[in-house]
Amino acid sequence: MPRLSAKSIAALLPPPKGRLELVDTEATGLRFRLSAKGAASWSLQVNVDGEKRRFTVGEYPSVGLSKAREEARRLRAEALGGHDPIRAKRDLKAKASTALTTEAALVSYAALHLADLRSADEREIQLRSALDAYLDRPIAALARSELQGAIDAKAGQGHPVAANRLRAALSHFAGWCWRRGHIPDDIGRATSKAMRERPRERVLSLGEVRIIQVHAEAMGAPWAAFLQLLLLTAQRRGDVAGMLWEEVDLPAALWSIPGLRSKNRKAHAVHLSAPALEILNALHVAAGRPSRGLVFTTTGKTPVSGFNRVKLRLDAALTIARIEAGHDAAEAALEHWRLHDFRTAFASHLADAGEAEGVVDRVLNHVASASSASAVARVYNRAELLPQRRAALDAWASMVTSEVSA
Repeated sequence: MPRLSAKSIAALLPPPKGRLELVDTEATGLRFRLSAKGAASWSLQVNVDGEKRRFTVGEYPSVGLSKAREEARRLRAEALGGHDPIRAKRDLKAKASTALTTEAALVSYAALHLADLRSADEREIQLRSALDAYLDRPIAALARSELQGAIDAKAGQGHPVAANRLRAALSHFAGWCWRRGHIPDDIGRATSKAMRERPRERVLSLGEVRIIQVHAEAMGAPWAAFLQLLLLTAQRRGDVAGMLWEEVDLPAALWSIPGLRSKNRKAHAVHLSAPALEILNALHVAAGRPSRGLVFTTTGKTPVSGFNRVKLRLDAALTIARIEAGHDAAEAALEHWRLHDFRTAFASHLADAGEAEGVVDRVLNHVASASSASAVARVYNRAELLPQRRAALDAWASMVTSEVSA
């Protein structure tokens, strides 16, 4: 067998498929692997008490030939001397299995990590549902196949996007447990997504925006006002649903979202255009002019929920209205849309009208307009730009409430 050299290894090309494996003739048991995708690594194969073991030596090229030989000899000597890292990992797993259940790990995760998230309750419910069959088991016994099984089950129910979100949640939980020594491996890293997601390209036309705004009135309290304010302010659904009267300054036509409620943890000021202010004034009077408490609630204690059901009702009302307006029944329903599209419509139509991108981003409470904004753009987006934002929201209100053909 030809002797391996640094030069010969560097000259190797990935195989068309599968992987290439070369055995070193100098360091017993040392092997070099090269995959079809170009991933290269070193491993050591050695027999320990009659049982074949393979140990990871390092990734190539960060670990070169000479370093790999040195590390392989050390690992081989330790293995033959009675030290078995794989068995030690198994022992650690067995020891941990008596110390911490999945339930206990999840409780700790919720207290130390989820407590800082706005979606803490929703995330914990999501994880508990996925891990329900394993809650009483040792967390160290949790397997990657079980995480993948939960992801695939969600996808099999016809919810591939939700399955991707579940994968992200399970992966973070597993990584958190691994970094704290609760499980021997980061079992979430190698799980697969249910589908490859593509960015949405749907932009509601001004006609569609207008008909949605008009027919939202048919939803009744509190949904009519909620939907119209969601559209007029272009803010996130959760921020509008959780709006508090103490955040609203009606005389100043200003809604101040505190950092604790904001998705990016940054306090955010939202100008209230004349139509938005009219809606809130009416709600304020109807509620007895409260100074505190939720603006949108059916219980008096929790924000409104059940958005999907309300969206279905609104879709039905829109379809009927379009049929009555002369649209063919087969084409009367609006092309698939969702409430978040209000924000996309705001950004797109304001940009078409010549509004500065930085102003639009600030209204939407985005940190920057791109992942790698220029220094000027970063400074521009940090500026308050309150007069410009006020003008942008007033212009949007005019677009939304103007007569535009659907």
